[in-house]
Amino acid sequence: MSALKILKFFISYKFALCLLFILAAGAGVATFLESIYDTQTAKILVYEARWYECVMGAATLSLLGIIIKTKMWRRFGSFVLHAAFIVIFIGAALTRYFGTEGVLHVRAGESESEMVSVKPYLQIRTQDALFEHPLNLSQIGDNDFSFTQSINSKSFTVKFSSYKPAPKGEQGTLAVKVGFEGGSEQEAQLRGGAGWLGEPKILNFDGEEIMLSWGSKLIELPFAVKLLKFKLERYPGSQSPSS
Repeated sequence: MSALKILKFFISYKFALCLLFILAAGAGVATFLESIYDTQTAKILVYEARWYECVMGAATLSLLGIIIKTKMWRRFGSFVLHAAFIVIFIGAALTRYFGTEGVLHVRAGESESEMVSVKPYLQIRTQDALFEHPLNLSQIGDNDFSFTQSINSKSFTVKFSSYKPAPKGEQGTLAVKVGFEGGSEQEAQLRGGAGWLGEPKILNFDGEEIMLSWGSKLIELPFAVKLLKFKLERYPGSQSPSS
C-alpha cells in the first residue's frame, strides 16, 4: 500500500469513526474496572495507558486532516462539531501531562490552602533531601518496577516486592526491597495509596537513616479557599445528595 493511500485512509471518516468507537469502548471498560476494582486500576489500564493515548492522538490528527481535506470551515455546523472533539482531546492531553489533580478538604467557616494529591508517590527522605517518584499500582496486571536514586553520591535502589490492595476506603500495602549498591537489602512494608498520606517507614543503613512512604502528598496552593456556607440537599424520599 502506497503512502498516499495510507494517508487517504488515515484522514477518512471510516478511520476516524473507528478510533472514536475505540475511545468510547475504552471509557466504558474503564468505568467497569473502576466499579469492580478502583480508580487507579482504570487509569493504569486505560486512561493513562500508552495505547489509549495513541488512539486519542491519532483521532485528533485524523479529524484535523478531515477538516483540512474537506475545507470544513465553509460549513459552520460541521466545523464546530469536529473542532469540538479536537479541543476536548487537546484539553485532555494538557490535563494529563501538565495538570495536577487533588482533593481539598475544607470545613464550613474555615479556609484551606493545601490539597491532597490524587496521584500517589513513593517518597524517599533523608536528612538533607526528599525524592519523589509517581507510583500508581493496579489491582490486576503487572506492577513490577525498579529504580535507582543517587543519595550522597551512592546508588540507592528500590525494587518492587509485592502489593496487597485493600478494600475501598482502606489503605493498601506495598512491599519494596531497598538498599545501597554493594550493601545488604532490607524489605519495607509501606501502608498507604491514592488518597492516603503514606505512613513513614524508617530504615537504618550503617548509621544512615532513610525514611520511605507511599501515598498521596500535600500540595501547597498559591491561594486559600474559604467555605462560607454548606447546605446538603437530598432527593425527595432519598438519602442520596442532589447537590
